[in-house]
Amino acid sequence: VLIFQEEVFDNDNIYNPADNTKLTCNTKGIYLVSASMTFALSNVGHRSMFIYVNAESTAREKISIPAVQNSPTSLAINALISLNVGDYVRIY
Repeated sequence: VLIFQEEVFDNDNIYNPADNTKLTCNTKGIYLVSASMTFALSNVGHRSMFIYVNAESTAREKISIPAVQNSPTSLAINALISLNVGDYVRIY
């Protein structure tokens, strides 16, 4: 699970530093959920990211690519997701 280490922009108090692995919806609506990360240099395996809502067993969005030889691997993921109050989003 991706840990959100700091709050940069949050006009609806969706970030809670006491539970920094999720963002919780306080206003029903459609949200653009975006994340990016860079993986350490390794040419073994795949690099993947997933967006999950609540405790769903299926990711709302996913990306997976083979590791890149001789270079760190960077991924970005984006999805428009309809959320109700109390729904939460996690990035894996």
